[in-house]
Amino acid sequence: METALYNELYEIAQQSRQEAGCQLYIMHQAVDDQVTILLYVVWENQAALNFHQQTDYFKQFIAKSDTLLAAPIDVSLWSEVSR
Repeated sequence: METALYNELYEIAQQSRQEAGCQLYIMHQAVDDQVTILLYVVWENQAALNFHQQTDYFKQFIAKSDTLLAAPIDVSLWSEVSR
């Protein structure tokens, strides 16, 4: 993973974990492809996610993501069905 991208994602993870609605924030790197990154994030509810998306640090990352990422961000929303 590129150092600039790692630093940005690490900082976002640290700040996100401080948000009241963030229940889990884990950054993964593909074992066989070090440029593929998965962020596994669990928010308390949709309102918490909406709040996160309005934070300055999130907006700043999105604004400069084209210069840091090789491909567009791919977001999937999931709901838990079993533990």
